[in-house]
Amino acid sequence: MGYTLKKILTLVITLIMVSFFTFIAFQVIPGDSATTQLGINATKENVEALRETMNLNENVMVRYVKWLGNVFTGDFGTSSQYGVPVSSLILERMPVTIWLAVLSILFIVILSIPLGIIAAKKEGGALDRIISFFTHTGMGIPPFFLGIIITIIFGFILKWFTPGRYVDPKENFALFLGYMIYPALANAIPKAAMVLKFLRSSIIRQLQMDYVRTARSKGNLENAILYRHVLKNAFIPVLTFIAMIIAETLAGSIMIEQVFSLPGLGRLLVMAISNRDYAVVQIIVLYIAAIIVVINFIVDVLYQWIDPRVRVK
Repeated sequence: MGYTLKKILTLVITLIMVSFFTFIAFQVIPGDSATTQLGINATKENVEALRETMNLNENVMVRYVKWLGNVFTGDFGTSSQYGVPVSSLILERMPVTIWLAVLSILFIVILSIPLGIIAAKKEGGALDRIISFFTHTGMGIPPFFLGIIITIIFGFILKWFTPGRYVDPKENFALFLGYMIYPALANAIPKAAMVLKFLRSSIIRQLQMDYVRTARSKGNLENAILYRHVLKNAFIPVLTFIAMIIAETLAGSIMIEQVFSLPGLGRLLVMAISNRDYAVVQIIVLYIAAIIVVINFIVDVLYQWIDPRVRVK
């Protein structure tokens, strides 16, 4: 329990520090929301009046405390670009990013774990070499370029979907899901290749340990040794890597959303940065940081369950 409480305390402190530095960073760069909203031709008096209305003339620490308090109550401010609450923009774009992340993670697990186990079991064989070839190919292709290839093959040649014609899930969930499969594949394949390679190496390393030789000497079957003992130990280093990929995917795949014209958080972030919509940028950056910190916290807790030695240390 002490280990978990310490990790929770670390999580809270980290999020507060991230929120502080995120807020301060957007206060020191040139320009602000008032200037962006009124334009460069606005008079100085009008800009100052709007700054006063938006409380931009207050002390930065006072504004940070107010902003943080509002964030805790769900009030993320108003978008200077769209003129609507930031919370409504986030809630509107969040489902797209979450569905992209869920499908991507599903494809990563389906592709990497079975193939990683097969490649490790057949180390040096023909099947291992074939899997390794596709692994290195997948790792070498950037997700956005793979997205373009998928669009050309499945969109323009096979016509399995219409490129750029995103379907809102409220209109037709089946068509939405069918469209989301392709960006999810483009996002998942390079990451699945990395997980596969990492898992294969980890399993092979564990198979050379003394406890495996002891288990073999006692007459245990190879599959029993692999699935009861080796995989549990092999997943310990892989878990951190998978957690990083999950956090990155949940944070929003900016390039994939651009290629497939998905109205997700990544695309919203790009537009908010280009339009100096700091209220939106701050919340999305804080969301990304929170995802990373929370995922790492979950992994640390899982380590206790997988490897009890963590608690002892």
